[in-house]
Amino acid sequence: MQNPGLNKKFKNKDLIDIEENKEKQNEVIKKALHNYLFHNTKHLLFSSFAYALYKNSYDLIFDMLNINNSSKSEVIMIGHKVLPQNMDDIISMWIKENITIDDQNWKFKFGNVFSENKYYEAMLTFILILHLKITEDNYSLNFKKYSISELMFLKEKLNYLKEKIADFEIYKYKLMKQNNELDLENSQKQLLNLLNKLFSNIEAEINKKINSSEISKKCINELKDSFYHEYEESSDNIKKTLLMINKEVIKREKYIKENKKFGLKNKLPRSFFVEETNTYLGYLGRQYAESFIRGINTEIFKEILNKSENIFINELDGIIKEIGQNDVIIFSTNYSKILRNNKSFKHLWEIKDENYLITPSAYYRYENKNIPIFLFSTNFNDSKTFIINKQKFLTLIEFEPSLEKQYIKDNIYFYLQEIDADKENLILNLYTSFKIEFENDFKCFVIE
Repeated sequence: MQNPGLNKKFKNKDLIDIEENKEKQNEVIKKALHNYLFHNTKHLLFSSFAYALYKNSYDLIFDMLNINNSSKSEVIMIGHKVLPQNMDDIISMWIKENITIDDQNWKFKFGNVFSENKYYEAMLTFILILHLKITEDNYSLNFKKYSISELMFLKEKLNYLKEKIADFEIYKYKLMKQNNELDLENSQKQLLNLLNKLFSNIEAEINKKINSSEISKKCINELKDSFYHEYEESSDNIKKTLLMINKEVIKREKYIKENKKFGLKNKLPRSFFVEETNTYLGYLGRQYAESFIRGINTEIFKEILNKSENIFINELDGIIKEIGQNDVIIFSTNYSKILRNNKSFKHLWEIKDENYLITPSAYYRYENKNIPIFLFSTNFNDSKTFIINKQKFLTLIEFEPSLEKQYIKDNIYFYLQEIDADKENLILNLYTSFKIEFENDFKCFVIE
């Protein structure tokens, strides 16, 4: 049996909790609104400065530089200084503000009111630095409050500012006429020294943060997934075409340590695999897949080339007749010009209603038959055309590339390795293992 008094007690407690939560929510909203209004006012003023410079209103600029000293209540923002007072304040105009409410960090992004002001804000930044007498020796910057992506943005911003220092000469003499308190004689050197030191310290802080960050599994998977997607879908992958010719053409065998491996071992910056850096890992994965496919194609065609007999293009029809038009297939590397310029060469769009599991790149017209031509990319310097008998072919024997099966998919070993001695890079291990066996009566002809 339930106790009615106890139930009432719990209900009252729930009501008290709800009221307390409402009060906390209202307090958070009040503080957030206060901070938003204050910081948005700062951004409005910053953009107004830039606009005043754009309009050559130098008297207004100096009036605004002294706005913090005004006695009018409208511009005293509840004890806050409206204009930047140090390097941290100036930088906060470029990126998101960090606002602390009840010991929690809240981030608000504020937009600029004058959309074309990047250049003028750069000039204003120089004026503020000189007005506040900030130098390479006395500046302060709280690196800890900035994320890696924010620091990387700051590097780009500093590069832009360094490019625009020379332009500051345009305004220097006009500013000197308006106010002789600014030290403008050595302004270029002073600004450049400050920006160079800032850049160097920011770069060091980025490296420090990256090296202490965890490697993101999400980033690794993005690279790996894009690699395998491109590898499996690419029409340039010769394995797909070989399987179309004969499903038995590829055989799998267990790992043998002595077997030759084909692939690559590359260093990749650790920064690629820290989520904040926003590296285009999908694109990078596709690039690796294309390079890997090209390398494997090259190795296979090297083996075939060693078993091939050289012929000229005018002998091609005779070879097709000898093999039999239903059994012949043509592989071409790097799009042979000799073949393409032949009158019997037909582009894909010229031939309709041919039924192949994989669409050929083109056709060679022989009598009433369209002989499929499959094009492959390789690392050969020149193009080669191989004429092969499908009935007297080869076998591609694939060996497990490693005993670490957790890193193997589609007979490819894909593993990103961290090295204790090198905190700035990871090692990408990417390879496969295979050999080719030719039938005793295998015969291939090649046009080079």
